[in-house]
Parts: sequence; structure tokens; C-alpha cells
Amino acid sequence: MIKIAICDDQPDELAELAAIIKNYCKSRQKTISLDCFQSSHALLDTVEGQNHFDILILDIILPEMDGIALAKALRTIDDESTIIFLTTSPDYALKSYEVNAFQYLLKPLDRQKFYDILDKLLDRLTLTQTQRLVITTPQGIQSLKAYDITYVEHISHVLYIHKKDGAAIATANSTITLTELENHLNDPGCFLRPHRAFIVNLHAISTLNSDSFILEDGTIIPIAGRRYTAVKEQYLNFLLHNKGGLLL
Repeated sequence: MIKIAICDDQPDELAELAAIIKNYCKSRQKTISLDCFQSSHALLDTVEGQNHFDILILDIILPEMDGIALAKALRTIDDESTIIFLTTSPDYALKSYEVNAFQYLLKPLDRQKFYDILDKLLDRLTLTQTQRLVITTPQGIQSLKAYDITYVEHISHVLYIHKKDGAAIATANSTITLTELENHLNDPGCFLRPHRAFIVNLHAISTLNSDSFILEDGTIIPIAGRRYTAVKEQYLNFLLHNKGGLLL
């Protein structure tokens, strides 16, 4: 289930936004988990307690810790959440990109625009959370969420599937080709193939170099020269449309 958290110190505005989200879910027949926080510290304590939220909707003008500082603190704990700022002031828009915010929205909220954003986010999150691989290994059959994969490497007819937790699963004489796996994983548009022997999860990338990606865990994934232009374009499009990136 997709989990959303709202943080706003104004009770009336918090209740109004929660009602808007509930109405959205009712109109779209979506089921989510929604938590509301009036304090930045309360939200931070909850996330520190290993509670992950897929979407964080944060006010910026908060009494204890402003929304930008809160987002920076949250990013040190959980870098996977999508952050949306909702505030009365446009003054922090550029700073919002320091924490890789997806959207910066001004109050009063444009409900249709907000619904369009939720449509896009929930569709993507649903795909990435539910898509699974069933893998035959020498030890038996394993089921793995596509979202948990950082990259896949093909060596001597064996696929090595590397996971977020650092573990790797080796297939047993795989009958599926890397191209077939690429097509399967690309339904949510979160994977790309920078090299004939590699597929990489776009969410796991930290840096794009002239000949390689560097993943967040330090792994270097080569980019074939003839693929570089297309790979770069796909990666930048992903940043702009899925991570709310700002190209400087």
C-alpha cells in the first residue's frame, strides 16, 4: 500500500489537505495509508523509527524546523521518498531542489493540478511496488520485487541480480535474455540498459559520467559509447519528470 504523510502546523489546513487527498482516492478508487503531522519533529521521529513514506507533503513555514531543513534531515534517513512542498511563499522554490523535491506548490492549492500530480505519482509507485520477478536459482525459486533491484549483470549466460541490501542472486542457466528482462522491467520506465551486459535501476544512480554511471553504493556501471547519447537523454528525462530535478 502506498503511504503518504502530510506535515503542516496549521490544523485547519492540515485537515483540509487530508480531506482533498481522501476525496481524490475516493474518486480514483485508490487505497492509501495517510498520516498527518502538526510537528516536524513528530514526522522526523516517525521516519527515524524506520517508518517509510512513499510521498511526503511538507509545509515550509514550520515553527520548530522549517520544511527545507526537515526535508534535508529526512533525506539522511530515507532517500526514496517523493517530496512535495506546499506553502504560501514562493521564496524557497530554488532551495527545494537541494533536497530533490518533486514539486513546489503554492497555497491556495490548485486541486486539479494536485490531482494530476497524484495520478502520475501513484501510477508509478503502484507499478514499482507490485512488479515482481520469479527467479530460478541453484538454491530454488525466489520472488523479488523489481523495486529492490539496483542493477543486473549478464556474465557467461548467467544473470546476476544485485539488490539494494547488497546481496546478489545468480540465476540457474537462465533461459530469459537480458533484452527480455529489460522489456519486462521497463514497464514503469525505471530501468535502462547502458551497456549490452547491464541493466540499471534509475533510482539507484548517483552520478552520470562521460563513460559510466556511479550508483549510490559506489558501484560503477559502464556506458557503451554508441549508447551514451540515448542513455543520457533517458536519464535526464527521468530526473526531470520523476525526481523533479532542475537542470543547471
